[in-house]
Amino acid sequence: MCWPGLHLGVGHQRRGFAFPIGQPSAGYAVHRDVWPWARDISFDFDGTQTTFHPNETRITPEHVSALALSYLATGQPTEAVSWGCPPARLW
Repeated sequence: MCWPGLHLGVGHQRRGFAFPIGQPSAGYAVHRDVWPWARDISFDFDGTQTTFHPNETRITPEHVSALALSYLATGQPTEAVSWGCPPARLW
């Protein structure tokens, strides 16, 4: 499963987001030990305040960092991450 890249988001102290560029049906990155956040979280996404829903932020900033490093090194996500909830919107 190799994609041209990943959209990665950090900024919230306990949550982030990640999803593959050009493959919206793959869904958002989900770390198996992270439950959905209690409410929506807004991130600055490409210069626009964008709301992400609880199932779209089931990854911590540390997991986003590990995902980015793994993807850069191998072209693959870390084994701790699976792909869950498909995006509610198409970028």
